[in-house]
Amino acid sequence: MSKPAAPKNTPVRPEAIILSALRILWKQRYAAAAIAIVVTGSAAVFVHRLPSVYEAESLIMVDSQKIPEKFVASTVQLSLQDSLETIRQQILSATRLQKLMDEFGLYPEERKTFTIEELTDKMRSEISTPMEKSWGTGRSGAFRVKYEGPDPKVVAAVVNQIAALFIEENLKTREMRAEGTSDFIESQLEESRKSLETQERALSDYKVNKLGELPQQEATLTGTLTRLQSNLQASQAAIDQAELNRFTLENNIRAAEAAEAALKAAAAGAAVPQTASPALAGLAAAVQAPPVISESQRIAAELDALRLRYRDQHPDVQRLTQQLRELRERERKEPAPERAAAAAATTSTGAVPPTTRAADTAPVAPVVAAEIAREREKIAVLRTQIDVLVKQNEARAREKEAIKRQIAELQMRLERLPVREQELASLTRDYENSRQNYRSLLDKRTSAEMASEMERRQQAERFRILDPAHVPTKPVKPNRPVFYAGGAIAGLMVGVFAGALLELRKNLVLGDWELPADIAVLGRVSYLQQPDRRSRRRASQKAGVAA
Repeated sequence: MSKPAAPKNTPVRPEAIILSALRILWKQRYAAAAIAIVVTGSAAVFVHRLPSVYEAESLIMVDSQKIPEKFVASTVQLSLQDSLETIRQQILSATRLQKLMDEFGLYPEERKTFTIEELTDKMRSEISTPMEKSWGTGRSGAFRVKYEGPDPKVVAAVVNQIAALFIEENLKTREMRAEGTSDFIESQLEESRKSLETQERALSDYKVNKLGELPQQEATLTGTLTRLQSNLQASQAAIDQAELNRFTLENNIRAAEAAEAALKAAAAGAAVPQTASPALAGLAAAVQAPPVISESQRIAAELDALRLRYRDQHPDVQRLTQQLRELRERERKEPAPERAAAAAATTSTGAVPPTTRAADTAPVAPVVAAEIAREREKIAVLRTQIDVLVKQNEARAREKEAIKRQIAELQMRLERLPVREQELASLTRDYENSRQNYRSLLDKRTSAEMASEMERRQQAERFRILDPAHVPTKPVKPNRPVFYAGGAIAGLMVGVFAGALLELRKNLVLGDWELPADIAVLGRVSYLQQPDRRSRRRASQKAGVAA
């Protein structure tokens, strides 16, 4: 019976669905079983023909540095992840992988259909380097090298070769980085040395050019200024004293000239001036004689003038004292005529008028002549002393001006000290920075050289094969039991689905549970299957035999 159309608003009962499904399975059990067996068998054959894939792995451990870091610090400061990624990119390059494929004869069948770039990508995808977590610290201290392939012996050989490449590249990379660090520090050290030399020359030139104006010379400049001010006061005091002495000597000269004039007047028969002394009035017979000054007298006058300014310990005073002593000793030994001639030759007075010279050559009384000669000698000595004082005052005036200029120069230097201090502080700061940088680079260069030597001797952190790859005995792909189970389940599902589809295409009512609830069932009639032609022939044959 065809399946009646159900009312639109009639809900489908859950138990009707379950009973219908069971009835479908029971009616199409043979077809579903046959389809399931065919699909499961096909899946089993397909899984069985899948190529086996073997996987080999090698465990590589990160061996720590042999020398304690407090003695030698490594210049290669890379984490295992960064170092492993860098080395992995180098090893899994197309050139390296092509060499491995040629060396081990990998992918012989695939080379006929795939390009070398596709094979390289395939091999790169089949190589993995998972890292292991160390216990306790959570840091990676080891990693594995894995490779998959159809031949177990080749797979193990490839893994061991790749592990050796990791160790080799790690050593090479660390050594290159250590040497690169050392070369970089060396170049920086050379630049720092040039900069330091430039700063040293600038600082040295500044100190040479500004000598006498440096801040550290402030105490010296202040002491020198104080000493110069004292010298200026002493020089002014000496000039004042010399002027006073000169005034006194001029008064003495005027008195001696008056006495000489009185003696000359008396010797000429003229009236003696009233200002003359009684002793001079008695020397009427004396005649005028030219003043004669000996060398010893001149030296004695200079010595007296120097003693007004300096003490006996002064070098000039001692020199003139020694010279005066020698002259007097020599004059004492010379005869009187020769001494008189020498004194006449060394006199400092001017020429005498002819009339006076003629009068002086006349014979006079010995006492008057001696007095006149004494007065003339006194006048000559006084004039010599005045000349010495004048020259000394001129020298003191020049010295005073020089002291004033020095004081002004020192005051200007003291005023420029703050500016020089700032300039010197700037130069010194740059120099100290350059020197500290140079010393720091020197220490770093030593450490870098030691680290490079440690890398060359393989005493630093390095990779070490802890577990080499072994030939695998069991494939990792495909997982045939799982695939077999999956094929059986898929076959069963396909069989059930096909059986249900065949039954649903008949559009028949499977039972009264599919009818709406408001339809009353009056009775049930068993299904009588109409015999086919073969069944009727067989039944007729049986009936004929019975008759």
